[in-house]
Amino acid sequence: MQTTSPAQQRIKQREQLILNTALRLIEEQGFGALTMEQLARQAKCTKGTLYNHFINKEDLLCELGSRYCEKQMPFYRKVEAGSINSRERVMGLFLAYQIFAFLNQALFSCVLQIQSNAQLQRASATRLAAYREAEMQLVMCIVSAIQYGIDQGDIPEKHRSNVLQLAFTGWATAFGNISLMLSSQGAFLTQQADREAQLFNATQFMLDGIQWSPLSTEIDYQKTWNGIGERYFKEELKTLGKF
Repeated sequence: MQTTSPAQQRIKQREQLILNTALRLIEEQGFGALTMEQLARQAKCTKGTLYNHFINKEDLLCELGSRYCEKQMPFYRKVEAGSINSRERVMGLFLAYQIFAFLNQALFSCVLQIQSNAQLQRASATRLAAYREAEMQLVMCIVSAIQYGIDQGDIPEKHRSNVLQLAFTGWATAFGNISLMLSSQGAFLTQQADREAQLFNATQFMLDGIQWSPLSTEIDYQKTWNGIGERYFKEELKTLGKF
């Protein structure tokens, strides 16, 4: 087994300290206001040390995005390990996405920045590729759920050639709704409705639209949605003040 030297451990610990400090600052003031100079000062390291770890803000952003994806995956694995039908599985993945984002809003804001950052190519090729790979692993969980639905006969066979497109549509649906729910604009747009119901409703529209059976006219999926939360994410929902 390969061991980590004391020097390597110190480097890893210092990098984690920098990331934790960056997250705290992002939570307090937003990513746009964060500067590398401020981060070095708050993390109690020199600018040279900081740049040895991250070549710029975009590089830091990609690493935070990768950490987000890595931390989110166990939420997906909980759902995948359960003995539920195909439609319930993909609903569970979307609910897992929502719960994780609500619990990790600063990290989610980093992912939101990645999707809208025109300067992202300034990040190191290694970190950018690592983020894209981590993100794709999450998307592939949705791909797997859709393929399972087709194999089980719950989704019309005609969609087999469009699995990846359907997965990205689902991913975009979840990402867009969660982004709105956590934004000031979303708070305004959903002030007359239960914000936690937004993703549930959007999910049902999408799944019914591709005729993923059983349809929402046949089953009380609100009860199913709540049951998935209770079964797999009871403690997390308690933390959020749900149930």
